[in-house]
Amino acid sequence: MDDLKHIIGRQMCSLLLFQPWFEYVARGCLFIFVAGALVGCQVSLSFTPTPTAQPIRAIGESTLNVVEAWRFSTGPSNSGFSTPPHLFVSGGKVIISYGAGKQYGDEHSASCLTAISLETGQVVWQTRLVNPGFGTRLGSAYMDAERLYLEYSFQVNTFDVETGQLLWSTPNLGDHTSYWFVPWEPDTPLFLHSSNREKISIEPQTGTVLSRQSDDPAWLKAGQVEFMASREGLYAIDQQTGQTLWSRLELQPTYRQLQQWPSFVENDIVFESGDPCYNIVRANIRTGQVAWETSRTYLSNFTLAGSQLYALREDLMLVAFDLDSGAMVGTLKFDGPPASTICTHSGSDVYWVVAEEKYILVYLGDTQELIALKQTD
Repeated sequence: MDDLKHIIGRQMCSLLLFQPWFEYVARGCLFIFVAGALVGCQVSLSFTPTPTAQPIRAIGESTLNVVEAWRFSTGPSNSGFSTPPHLFVSGGKVIISYGAGKQYGDEHSASCLTAISLETGQVVWQTRLVNPGFGTRLGSAYMDAERLYLEYSFQVNTFDVETGQLLWSTPNLGDHTSYWFVPWEPDTPLFLHSSNREKISIEPQTGTVLSRQSDDPAWLKAGQVEFMASREGLYAIDQQTGQTLWSRLELQPTYRQLQQWPSFVENDIVFESGDPCYNIVRANIRTGQVAWETSRTYLSNFTLAGSQLYALREDLMLVAFDLDSGAMVGTLKFDGPPASTICTHSGSDVYWVVAEEKYILVYLGDTQELIALKQTD
């Protein structure tokens, strides 16, 4: 994994959620993917999503060279909770899903998987996720060039990215367990990790479970340095000696950006600390020496786009930073009601940003708006 040093903000996803089993069926679901070319079929559903007719949050004062390209309303979640979205970025198509079951075993506990054009925001195809028994609240996701792999109801369910058709599902892999994909692992075979420290190998074309083996507990490896983390802190460990090189002993974000979007710039790593709001840190991989650090006022993950980093602040200001110096280089204000998740106490809504080519996508969890901003220069 030495080449990880040269990765600059791989924007990939498979969100790891360490939560009790009952939350998989008691909470709402929303996740987002950006992928592939625009081919598909239309399916009429009773809860078909519609574009936002009257925006709740308008674009306010801005010093960023962007314009609003489109926005999409995900609608309310029946359970009254929001679920962090999953984000893939490779251009062309946005696949978004939301929905919630009212209670365990409810036959209406289903999500709507919807593909929309990244360029126009128009719906391309829709597929309803059928509840296999424990609800359709997404635990993790992974995508290759042909298939979208979703983990829910303690099994992997796989869809064609061009049509939204369900291709196969694995058997139940074991209840009372969290499962997740690691985005930088190879596509063949497909690997799924579990909270029982088990690594499950799956044939990606058929869904056949090939093997189940003990798993490496390390989160992320960069050369000879392993990164491990808990809610209480982040640790950098020398792989050869087992010695802790440095640590950051403070509360870590629940959605674990460092694992899902490993961001390495030259000999440094960029990560977030804190919860419910975060500060963004750039530090040396081996020494932990901090090059720059923001205040702990950020609601969202961060995304890297060339030489800049974007994140959403608690005052609903999208902020652009220079990646080398950490200096603020531009802002964009989202007008409207204050954020429901603020830094003085925890909230249930989530906020996300993702960059791809000339687009910056911002998801506002409390108003359930996905806004596509297009760069003009």
